[in-house]
Amino acid sequence: MANKRFKTGDSGTRYGTQRQRKRKLKVFYVVMIAIVLLAAVAVACSLLLKINTIVPVGSSVYTEADIIDACPIKTGDNLISADIETAANELPQRMPYIRSATVRRKFPSKIIVAVEPDTPVCAVRQAGVYILLDDQDKVIDLVESLPEQLTLVEGVILFEPIPGQKAQFLNEDARMIFENILSAMQGAEIDFSKINRINFTDLLSITYDYENRIRVVLGEPEDLEYKITFSRNILKNEDGNGLDSSSIGLLDLSRAANTDRGIFTPYNAFEEIDKAPEAIQPIEPENNTPEDSQEPDDSSQDENSEDGEEPENNDEEPEDDGGDEGYDEPVDYENTEDGNDDE
Repeated sequence: MANKRFKTGDSGTRYGTQRQRKRKLKVFYVVMIAIVLLAAVAVACSLLLKINTIVPVGSSVYTEADIIDACPIKTGDNLISADIETAANELPQRMPYIRSATVRRKFPSKIIVAVEPDTPVCAVRQAGVYILLDDQDKVIDLVESLPEQLTLVEGVILFEPIPGQKAQFLNEDARMIFENILSAMQGAEIDFSKINRINFTDLLSITYDYENRIRVVLGEPEDLEYKITFSRNILKNEDGNGLDSSSIGLLDLSRAANTDRGIFTPYNAFEEIDKAPEAIQPIEPENNTPEDSQEPDDSSQDENSEDGEEPENNDEEPEDDGGDEGYDEPVDYENTEDGNDDE
């Protein structure tokens, strides 16, 4: 009887292969089921999670209907796939009087649009219109007349101003100085509604007009923060050592950073400051006028036959003393107090 031989390895291999196939089939089925479920969820979301309402929040010059119309997200869009970041970035560009916007989802079917209003702080007159700017150089509007209590900026030129876009300055130096001055004025908490004009026509002699009665000379565009803070202390007169609310004239702080001193020259009317220097006659302090008038009389009585030069020199002295009033360091204002007493 012949012996039969069996290959024990064959049965084990077949069994192992079948197990692997079953395992792969299980994985395949699980993956397929997951895909089907995800597809079903996606379809359900697209059908069920649709935007029914857009709700604007926050004060603005625009109506709720205007904001809804300008919003890139529309009712009927899918709530999940709606691009809320793009919508938040585009709204201030489409609606210049909006400073910033925040867009968020609210399940199951709402979009909340929170807006922060933007307001112009100054205007540039160009090509017959006034270009309104905010404190971040954004063009807010182009209007035919200057709004009340808005600062007029002179000496800068903007290239193709578009509402909602950042202003493009033809002179880069003017742009940097403009931004530095606005930043310094904000830091000094100066009320922009009281600043009538900022003049950049001469970048080495920058000025601004305060309440149409004081012209502040900042001079060169260095140490602007110090000069503007110094001017604020003098103009607000919180300690009683600055200028009172009836003062009219020229406040020169062009050398204040080096001397800690400002020179104030009073005038009868604010319009006189724009006249030619030889036509401007500063107001002389009342207390000095009698003394100044006596000095030339005494000298003329004592030296009638000798010289006429001394009375002329005496006439020049009161002009210097009466025309300039010193304002000492921002903390003490010692010379300011003396000058106010003289007046």
